Amino acid sequence: MRRAAIDIGSHSFLLTIVDEWGDVVWDERHVVALGKDVGNDGSLRADRMTRGMNVLRTFLKTCEAHNVGGSAIHACATSAVRRARNGEEWVSDVLGELGLSISIATGAEEASLTFVGSLHGLPAFDGETWAIDIGGGSAEIARGRPGCLSYAVSTPLGAARQAELHLPAVDDAGRVSADGMNSLEANAAIALEALTATPQTTLGPTRCVAVGGTATSLLALHLGHRRYRGASLHGGILSTQAIGGMVQRLLPLNRAERIACIPFAPDRADTLLAGAAILTAIVRTLGHAEVIISTRGLRFGMLVGAKDLDH
Repeated sequence: MRRAAIDIGSHSFLLTIVDEWGDVVWDERHVVALGKDVGNDGSLRADRMTRGMNVLRTFLKTCEAHNVGGSAIHACATSAVRRARNGEEWVSDVLGELGLSISIATGAEEASLTFVGSLHGLPAFDGETWAIDIGGGSAEIARGRPGCLSYAVSTPLGAARQAELHLPAVDDAGRVSADGMNSLEANAAIALEALTATPQTTLGPTRCVAVGGTATSLLALHLGHRRYRGASLHGGILSTQAIGGMVQRLLPLNRAERIACIPFAPDRADTLLAGAAILTAIVRTLGHAEVIISTRGLRFGMLVGAKDLDH
């Protein structure tokens, strides 16, 4: 039986449909920016909720066209809905209007699902994996082996959220300042202090795997892609040195110039610098100099299921 997973993120909504063998038959993404300005008053904006409802309606029509319905559709909301005062109300409205049941993941649940999904399709590894997901409203970090998760945490280091706080445009052309980047990096260091204080009980080798739009966009930019080609990105390796070089390349540019540099993801022109700084900070905090990029993540974790993880 075919199954579908819907990831209701702070920046993007994603739909993945797999067949009975687990192969992807449909993958779709729409920018909703549901978490936009949530940090200001703690509520989802009416226009974002309406757009989100319309995207979910489209997703359900796509599922119907692929003969997927009912309990075979799994929907999960993350940071924006989790921290908004009216998040549960919007989820209830979706159920009433569309009949779609949405679970609101806790930060630890989101990290766990991301971990499971991130390993999908990657080579086996004789050691533990750190899984990192830089989302729009939060960043999840988890560590473990297949079937055994030993650590999971959610931080407020979402790319869109931190860009709103630290990287406002300094002119009409949309440039951002080096001072803003410094402020963001300092804030990331503070947020990651708890991570560095966590006892590292890992024995043997570890690796870092990153999922999400920040990670895949940075690798695509590094490889010089002009359009998104997910299959060619899955399993690719990106060094923190290479990420730093891209930050230096993007930082002096105005918004139009940044879009020209990332034609495969123009909606990330305002958040990619923040995401790059956050990803670099996390990878280095974990004691690594490079990260493996996975095009999988929360959706695949939902489809595989994290119920058997040993916390």
